[in-house]
Amino acid sequence: MKLPFISTHRLLIASLSSLAISLPAFAHKQDGHGIHHTEMADHEEIGEALAHNAPAEFANPPHFIFKSHNQKFVIGLGGFLKATASFDFGSPTDNPTDFLVSDIPVGQAKGNGAKMQFSAQSSALFANAIFNPGKNQVGAFIGFDFRGGNYVPVLQYGFVKYRGFQSGYDITLFADDAVAPPSIDAQGPNSYLGITTPGVRFTTSFGKQKQWSAGVGLEMPQAAYPADDAVAVVNQRIPDIPAFIRYSWNESSSWLRLAAILRNMTYRDLVKETNRTSTGWGLALSGNVGIIPDKLSFIFQGAYGHGISSYFQDLNGAVEEDLFASTDHPGKMKAAPAWGGFAGFQYNFSSKCYASASYSHLRIYDNKTMAAADDYRYGQYILANFFYDINSYLTWGVEYIYGRKMNMNGANAHDNRLQTMLQFSF
Repeated sequence: MKLPFISTHRLLIASLSSLAISLPAFAHKQDGHGIHHTEMADHEEIGEALAHNAPAEFANPPHFIFKSHNQKFVIGLGGFLKATASFDFGSPTDNPTDFLVSDIPVGQAKGNGAKMQFSAQSSALFANAIFNPGKNQVGAFIGFDFRGGNYVPVLQYGFVKYRGFQSGYDITLFADDAVAPPSIDAQGPNSYLGITTPGVRFTTSFGKQKQWSAGVGLEMPQAAYPADDAVAVVNQRIPDIPAFIRYSWNESSSWLRLAAILRNMTYRDLVKETNRTSTGWGLALSGNVGIIPDKLSFIFQGAYGHGISSYFQDLNGAVEEDLFASTDHPGKMKAAPAWGGFAGFQYNFSSKCYASASYSHLRIYDNKTMAAADDYRYGQYILANFFYDINSYLTWGVEYIYGRKMNMNGANAHDNRLQTMLQFSF
């Protein structure tokens, strides 16, 4: 049952007000490196525990942290207001927050070669809570942005953690969520594997300095394929199985990560009147390598597999190309080969300003199947930006993006975007 907006709003205010009364608050400051610290040493430990509980996107502890009198329960409330202005020229997309190469219109009507857009939809709010900080702590995290229509809040993250186990809604375990380049664009590189999905997982660290980590999970299957006279879409029955192993060095500031995924996608063969399953798989290698300590770093991700198109964020929900119909056997489908990768550099001019640049490529092969002429064949994405921390709360940035889309029939289009942002974090 959906509650009226005004009732939900009042309920949220009342809940936070009662929480603020019952829990003592501790003020925070932020150093020039963008890391938040509390005034007392034990609060630093709490900050580390909150950071460990949060996704990489929200790894810095919030400015507002509340702690119960018995020291057993801690909750951090935070977020940011991100205002952007962008100008597209070429074949503009209608999305002011996410630059989707797959959405670049091919055959744009004359007269629509440029577009100005403003938005604050990629602003976000989150709550990060832990109970019994330490080895046996229980953690919960929930985060929203406003990228739904008419600024409707949309769930970004929502999960519970306990002793290496996690259940809920998070970025897939197949992806390295800490390797995405910084960007004003809420989407990022078209080949990044950073889709969010429900699931359960177990992760652990080992080695003398905990330099090794590994994990395995079960995730909601989301097979995407086209229906026709010989094939029908049916419910998925078998979870996707991602796993990874990672090695880090230089106090975890540099790392290499190898991930794999196994998928079994079910469809209906209307010719034989039976359900069939096509197996998909994928491998991904990613990393962050410090070239000049605290100055220059190199980031990358490369992935290849069959039937993994849905895991590339540019294609997830936009195209139906995990499976293609077989040309040799009507009613049967084959997992489509696909690969994608990006590489980039980040340079820190000082503790307050830095720049980054990256290139991304994503490609799907029809492999002698019945891919439609206007199906996505490949896309390119080029990103360059600069950010300046005006103070510990306010950040300004400017960015250029180039995207090019090519269909199976050779039809193509490109778009350019210049954009700037002002972000207030709290």
